[in-house]
Amino acid sequence: MLKRRLIPKLLLRRSQIGSKNRMVLVTTVRFTERIEVGSPISQAKIYQAQVADELIFLDIDRTMRIDRAIISGIIRGIAEEIFMPFTVGGGVSNVEEFRFLLSNGADKVAINTVAIENPDLIEEAANAYGSQCVVLSIDCRRTESGYYKVWKDCGSVETNLEAAEWAILGEKKGAGEILLTSIDRDGTGEGLDLDLIRSVTKA
Repeated sequence: MLKRRLIPKLLLRRSQIGSKNRMVLVTTVRFTERIEVGSPISQAKIYQAQVADELIFLDIDRTMRIDRAIISGIIRGIAEEIFMPFTVGGGVSNVEEFRFLLSNGADKVAINTVAIENPDLIEEAANAYGSQCVVLSIDCRRTESGYYKVWKDCGSVETNLEAAEWAILGEKKGAGEILLTSIDRDGTGEGLDLDLIRSVTKA
């Protein structure tokens, strides 16, 4: 029987206190209305106590491009406190940054915008670190005609890609997992978009 896994997704962003920056946990609604809700490490420990199978951390500020020390600090802090696999994503742009995140304690790396702009990076990363380390993150909105279009840059830019077709290509390129998100449902409490999930899993 296929094992169902519970994998919470936690969103991170930079927050400045005095002269220091730190990473905080936030919630969003349809990728907007960002609200700070606490410490990502504390929340990770709570999920571990509740026997979650894995965790996903997405840095929506893409801090990797600005300050690697903040990112490495939070990843190491998480790795020291929990014992489950976890994925990190946000602002990854090349294979070297896969190495950076994995060497600091992440088990997998999620990519989104960079994969759309350079699909060959999926294959390059899979060849270097194995498909099990490559998570293709796909953010979608449903059009009036019922198609699911893929958006990039934290849901701010529409692409010409259709969700199921992009998932097929991502799998062929070597992605080991897909993180599928409905922007329309994000943070609304309306539940998952089952039509979106079915369209991708059937493909």
